[in-house]
Amino acid sequence: MSVYCLGKLISQSAIECRVSLQASAKEAGMAVSFDVDPEDVAVLSEPPELSGDGVVFAAHSEAGDSDVVKVWNDAQDVGLKAFRAIGSTPPDRAMRIDELDLPAAVERELRDTSIGNFAAAIIQREKTLSGGIALFDGCIEQTIRATPEECLRRILTSLLIPWDCGPDALYIWQRR
Repeated sequence: MSVYCLGKLISQSAIECRVSLQASAKEAGMAVSFDVDPEDVAVLSEPPELSGDGVVFAAHSEAGDSDVVKVWNDAQDVGLKAFRAIGSTPPDRAMRIDELDLPAAVERELRDTSIGNFAAAIIQREKTLSGGIALFDGCIEQTIRATPEECLRRILTSLLIPWDCGPDALYIWQRR
């Protein structure tokens, strides 16, 4: 298995959104494609916040990859080292990561990773009216609706554990 990253952004301009996604992926050292399986498009369009026209994308560790395993593993290494650097015990597989208080120093380090940088750029994109990013292996097991900031915090926190133990979540946010 692998860990995949799919998303959908609802924006006023699909062309501008695609250009922004490509630029964000390039800046993060990742790749993005817009050729997404119709069944995945349907799943991403089920939540009311993501229904209708929007830009559906798949993110990849690099061009030619079909997943984000490499960038997830890299981020996990960075995050665990950051925990140790501040003298804290890093989370393990059994810890409920949604209850973890992510230290600011660890959050900064995770944001600077490829996948953290990409997620932050997408979620903080002001021209997105609503959006969703799914990180999962197998299938999406849960939908998490939160503010953009909380979605990003939860994504960054999830990177601290092995991808095959992750929450398999679709994170959805809206701008007001």
